Amino acid sequence: MGVHLGYGAMEPHAILGDLLKRQNHGKADLALSTNFALAACSLADAPLSAGRLSTCSKALRHAMVKAMQELQRERLYVVGGLDSSFAALATVERYDPLEGSWETLLPLPTARHGTCLAAFASHLYVIGGEVSGVALRDVQRFCPRGAQTWEMMPALAVGRIKAAAAECQGCLYVMGGNDGFGSVSSVECFDPLAGCWKDVAPMQKPRYASCAAARDDCIIVFGGELTEAGAAASVEVYDAQVNTWHLLPTLRSPLCGSVAVLTEAGDQVYCFGGLGLSGQALTFAERAVLGYEDQQGTACKPSWSPLPPMLTARQQMSACTFEDGLVIVGGKGITSEAQAKVEYYSQSSGWQALPPLPSARLRSAVIAGNL
Repeated sequence: MGVHLGYGAMEPHAILGDLLKRQNHGKADLALSTNFALAACSLADAPLSAGRLSTCSKALRHAMVKAMQELQRERLYVVGGLDSSFAALATVERYDPLEGSWETLLPLPTARHGTCLAAFASHLYVIGGEVSGVALRDVQRFCPRGAQTWEMMPALAVGRIKAAAAECQGCLYVMGGNDGFGSVSSVECFDPLAGCWKDVAPMQKPRYASCAAARDDCIIVFGGELTEAGAAASVEVYDAQVNTWHLLPTLRSPLCGSVAVLTEAGDQVYCFGGLGLSGQALTFAERAVLGYEDQQGTACKPSWSPLPPMLTARQQMSACTFEDGLVIVGGKGITSEAQAKVEYYSQSSGWQALPPLPSARLRSAVIAGNL
């Protein structure tokens, strides 16, 4: 952000303490107000802190407004993956829509692909993944606004490749994935207060490369079920209050090599790309609305509706919600080579190209958050 000016890895409370001393000695200036504002707005009670402190001076009030805008802006993170030669990557890159460019951050301690990301408790969590065919159990986190170093967290009980993650009731849930031998249905929950993972009720279906979203006290998981007929677009919902899962009506199966994304509310699912019958990557895009009920209260089977095609044909790409739409990152194109192209879709503006990644990749992990 370019405004910490000598405070390095200090935590917000420590920055505030130092700044208060400097203010008391009459050393306040614009840089001081900016640092003070960012520190205050990084606290857990940011709105309350900002409101009280903004009454101290016009400069500080202006800095508080700017700081809250800075901290609330959503950014896009792309982690790991495979490069054009199918070598695992340790790269971590961030896209800032205000700057319109990609920034390279501190790389992962270990290269990996097929990892799972979560924006949780002001940190970027990197969960599991794959290296040389081995499913990883390790969990690491990164604080973009703090020390900007990687911190090892308690490991998962089971190695997981392309698991799904969601935050619910202040805890982080990781669901399914591949343990190196096949898809799993197990679910682990990380409680930040206890500082450890615990097993909760497993899903009714093993799932690999599914997507998840949280709504109220529930987690919705879509896709990832493998059957004898291929991938199945089944849906199930976890009730955190009673620790149980129940299935919803299944949709038509998505294309092989496509990617699915649930909206943040978990009420819609989007599916992009994949392989056609000739084995070529497609520009295919569709959407389904979940959770409709008839007059008797019975869940109705949702159906897919076509969307305008993507700008670039691709498969094995990554996707996530971003701002008021969705973003598609990397993948394989028609030539089966990894891509660096990034595109954004919203219902209001359709498809538009974003600046490409610094290098081509597939099987990366992508997430957006106010980090």
